[in-house]
Amino acid sequence: MAAAQRAVDLAPTHALGYYALAFTYFFRKDNAGFRGAVEQALILNPMDGSVLGFLGLLVHHTGEIDRGTQMVEAAMQLNPHYPPVFRAPAFLNAYAQGKYGEALELAVRFNMPGFFHAHALRAAALGQLGQREAGAAAVQELLAVRPEFASSVRRDYGIWWNDKMVEHLIEGLRKAGLEIADEQPSSAAKPAAKEGL
Repeated sequence: MAAAQRAVDLAPTHALGYYALAFTYFFRKDNAGFRGAVEQALILNPMDGSVLGFLGLLVHHTGEIDRGTQMVEAAMQLNPHYPPVFRAPAFLNAYAQGKYGEALELAVRFNMPGFFHAHALRAAALGQLGQREAGAAAVQELLAVRPEFASSVRRDYGIWWNDKMVEHLIEGLRKAGLEIADEQPSSAAKPAAKEGL
């Protein structure tokens, strides 16, 4: 937070400082701070496809599905060589609506072999489609990149998505063959949110 705020203080008319500040607020679950930083970054440079796209991902993850999707799509128009992760909102939208075939098509296009989320999302879609053999292969690719994923999935996904989406993805992963334990009550509560994302 201190580094992001310093960037804003040093260059108050540069979008990247507010971009960094928005990420910091996002991970702190400070909704008001996050939204303010996003708006300021977009005011300062609405044509920066990277800033627009990555902030769009975060906006989508906070529950502003339509706006986040629109931001990412606009970023993809600005830069046809966008990062594959910009396909995430379209995948999540399809997956949440039970359109698993469409979600799978999008997951296959991630083409990020070293990125564990790419394998996990593909495995979840395959699991929901009942394609157990292909799902099991995707699970093996996932575990080759992130061996401890079954025990860390709730923590890994909980950073980004709400509990409903996390459990929906876990359902697909289980159907693909990933053995994930039921959530155990923990004495360590989640950090309190200023305004829940």
